[in-house]
Amino acid sequence: VPLEDNDFVGTGCIIRLMDGEEILDSLTVIIKGDVDGDGKVNISDARKVLRVAVNLENFDGNPAAAYAADIDGSGKSEISDARKILRVAVGLQSF
Repeated sequence: VPLEDNDFVGTGCIIRLMDGEEILDSLTVIIKGDVDGDGKVNISDARKVLRVAVNLENFDGNPAAAYAADIDGSGKSEISDARKILRVAVGLQSF
């Protein structure tokens, strides 16, 4: 689906390089901390990562979200990742 002028590009969006109807290449967007794919890092992202870290939820087979959630590069979502995302969301820290 083509984006409109005011649309955000978020985690999980697929960018395709096209030549007419032919797909030449494609990339999946990953925005650190943006696990819901809305293009912003906010409190709901931190909440989701925290719930995943304590095994109350999962990323439902969404590898892009799982990758965006792994702030420290440990290979999994942890409470420390959720904390950092929360601090970024409220403007106390940056990535």
